[in-house]
Amino acid sequence: MGVPDDADPVERLRAICAVYLSFAERRPHQYRVMFGAVWAAGQALDRAPAMADELAVLGMGAFEIFRRTLADCVAAGGSASADPFGDATALWVGLHGFAQL
Repeated sequence: MGVPDDADPVERLRAICAVYLSFAERRPHQYRVMFGAVWAAGQALDRAPAMADELAVLGMGAFEIFRRTLADCVAAGGSASADPFGDATALWVGLHGFAQL
């Protein structure tokens, strides 16, 4: 489900949320590796210290999409958020909880 970058930001955010949940449903094992409780960053760094930079940003690319798109919603007048970072965090946490259920 692709949504062009120039699409309405609110519709783009809805589509991103739907794709996130769809990915979690269709690929539960990959989702858990990326975002699940089985992930132990400390152990991963102990095993592969040369990958520290990559491990530090694992999953953060997905969060950045939420943050940037929510900021676009604010700029377009589609959201009254005064804290796009905090609200994107709440949205991502909510979606993550829903996906885990």
